[in-house]
Amino acid sequence: MHPLENTTWNHGKSNGAWIEGTMAGSMVIGRALPEWVGIPNCYTYDTPTEFADILERLLIMDDKQAMKSVLEGQEFIYNNLRLEIQNQKRAEVIERLLNLKG
Repeated sequence: MHPLENTTWNHGKSNGAWIEGTMAGSMVIGRALPEWVGIPNCYTYDTPTEFADILERLLIMDDKQAMKSVLEGQEFIYNNLRLEIQNQKRAEVIERLLNLKG
């Protein structure tokens, strides 16, 4: 669980806790902040009632569904967030910037 308040400051925080939790084999509950919404194996909430509903749903989820959720998150991380992939994206941005300069 990653209970952040919905503040401007927290909108700048990364989803590192989701990455760590997912790679450790856990399902993750996080506040519905920009970096947390729409990623696999991240169950987001805005209100205490939504938090309670998600927690209840995850606690009764069977092992097969839970493992499917975790594996989808791990696959997303592997396919999109590995350092090799991020470095390639950085190189492409730098290349575009250099081309704009010349």
